[in-house]
Amino acid sequence: MICCYRYPHGISLNGREYMLDGEDVALFETEQELFDFINTEQGYLAVTSTEQLAEHGIYVEDAEQTEEWFENDTIH
Repeated sequence: MICCYRYPHGISLNGREYMLDGEDVALFETEQELFDFINTEQGYLAVTSTEQLAEHGIYVEDAEQTEEWFENDTIH
C-alpha cells in the first residue's frame, strides 16, 4: 500500500499534507491506481509518473512509513 503527500518546495510550515479519504489517509495498492484516481478527478491525463508528481511537490511513500510517522507523533 502507498499513500501520497504534498510537501511544496521541500518545506512546509505545517509538515506533510497527506491526501485524505474522508478523515483517513487515502491508500492505494499501486502507483497506477493513484495515477488513475488523480486523472479521473482532473478529467484528463494529468500524471503518468511519480517524477511528474515530484515536480509539483507531491510525493509517494509506503503506507507503513506513514504509520510510523503517526505512531511516533511526528505528524499531528
